[in-house]
Amino acid sequence: MRTACSRPRRREGNAPDVIVHGDHGALRLAELTRTARPLLLDSTGAFAEVAAPWRDRVDVITGPLRGTTATALLVRPDCFVAWSAGDADTLRAALTHHFGPARSLSASASA
Repeated sequence: MRTACSRPRRREGNAPDVIVHGDHGALRLAELTRTARPLLLDSTGAFAEVAAPWRDRVDVITGPLRGTTATALLVRPDCFVAWSAGDADTLRAALTHHFGPARSLSASASA
């Protein structure tokens, strides 16, 4: 029997059981979602700068990903994949759609 997680999907669906190898060792997605904040899981670090204007609402975790072929995933707190490795423009669109407009980095630094 195929489950929702085993069905091929394009950009959206339930997050796979990803393990991120980062500064704090290997962590499962379930451990990372305990904060109930959205996550950008980025195996290359290439999308961290794109997500910077949302850092007040989205945590960025960089490090190799095991359990997915995607190089980056934007995961909502309910483990729904809102975006998977596309380009910077599609990531910005997904961040805006799911978490609101970007905040100016200079405005947040002076606040």
